[in-house]
Amino acid sequence: EKDLKKVNASKTAEPAASAAEPVVEATLETANSDKDVRAEERARFDTVMNSEAAQGRTKSAQSLITKTDMSADDIITMLGDMPAEAKGASKLDVAMGNEKQPEIGADAGGDAEVSDSQRILNSHAAATGRKRS
Repeated sequence: EKDLKKVNASKTAEPAASAAEPVVEATLETANSDKDVRAEERARFDTVMNSEAAQGRTKSAQSLITKTDMSADDIITMLGDMPAEAKGASKLDVAMGNEKQPEIGADAGGDAEVSDSQRILNSHAAATGRKRS
């Protein structure tokens, strides 16, 4: 009777072990696949960021790498067609630099020399909103 329990127990445990094997194998395959994908992404990132086309266009390069499925070669080609990013200048600085700026300030009126008293009267008129007569 004890021998029958052992045989029945081993028969019951055996299918459970074999059913778990495909799960373990699938998990290992997935882990290896994920590892390969990460390695490919790192290589793609390195290839693009170390290219000559990415120099001066790092923000664009990072955006294309992280937000698209484009190949490294396609990204490098696209970066080569883009203008270099402005160093130290924001988009506002670039936009303002392309516009004609009004001449304002103490010397905006031209080259005519203004006396100290005239400058005081002009400042007072500007501050109060009253026009001098």
